[in-house]
Amino acid sequence: MRMKFIAYDPNSGEKVSLKEYIFFSDEKDNMVFNPQKKQVFEITQYTANMMVEISRKLYYLIGEY
Repeated sequence: MRMKFIAYDPNSGEKVSLKEYIFFSDEKDNMVFNPQKKQVFEITQYTANMMVEISRKLYYLIGEY
């Protein structure tokens, strides 16, 4: 079973469903970046309480099966 991801902004309550192609993107096809590694987010980088960047905005990454 593949893991699905949601990006969550606790300040605004906004939730963004992410799509996986070769890399992850939001519904507007904006790439998801790992700001700690300064590269495009890949599933092997996933850790609990992780932050990602989408269109220069930070979100908490929530993984679910």
